Amino acid sequence: LQVAKTRAKSRSKWLLVAVGAAVATIAVAILVVATRSNAEPKAKKADKPNVVAATTPKPADPVDKPVTDGSKVDVDGDELAATSENAGTPVVGDGPCRLEVKTTPAGTMVQLDGATIGPSPITIAGPCTKRRVDLVHARYKIEQRLVTLEADKPTSLDVTLSRPTHSLLVTSNPTGATVFIAGRRAGTTPTRVSLMGFSGLDVKLEKNGFETVTKRIYSKVSDDKLSVTLKRSLWK
Repeated sequence: LQVAKTRAKSRSKWLLVAVGAAVATIAVAILVVATRSNAEPKAKKADKPNVVAATTPKPADPVDKPVTDGSKVDVDGDELAATSENAGTPVVGDGPCRLEVKTTPAGTMVQLDGATIGPSPITIAGPCTKRRVDLVHARYKIEQRLVTLEADKPTSLDVTLSRPTHSLLVTSNPTGATVFIAGRRAGTTPTRVSLMGFSGLDVKLEKNGFETVTKRIYSKVSDDKLSVTLKRSLWK
């Protein structure tokens, strides 16, 4: 009887071991299947080739064509000078005779018989007769020319304008200072001197016992003034 009980226990033990092994095998199989299921989509996704969207190339900027019809071009510096030379002087008026006017500086206003025509350089077409030409610039002396225009014989003027002469009254406190203009002695204060207008000039005043004073002036009016107060000097 004891032997029978022992054999029954042994059989139960082996049965439990077999059942446990079967359960473990099934679990491993399920795990393997699940792992493969997760790996396959990733592999398929990794194998999918990258697709690059096609881009349309940007069209090249249009190349500006050179202007050949004589129209105005907005340029600057040396290009502007070259354009002006190539274009020539503008022509105004109508008539068989022509008068070309050039000045230094350019941009001087040209008047014909008292009527303003335009800035130099300019070509004027009109009747063949005697004409009066006035050249007017704000910072230069007015120049006047008389010309007689003839048919089939173009007339030209090329005039260099000069600066106007201004009068400068120089005073000092105290008086009696020696005045030098552009390095040249011009009298003692108070004194009135003539100088070139619209030009930078150095005016120096000297007096014994006082500090020397130098002023840079740019006369804009025909009757100008300069007043200087001198300071005592410890070294004179």
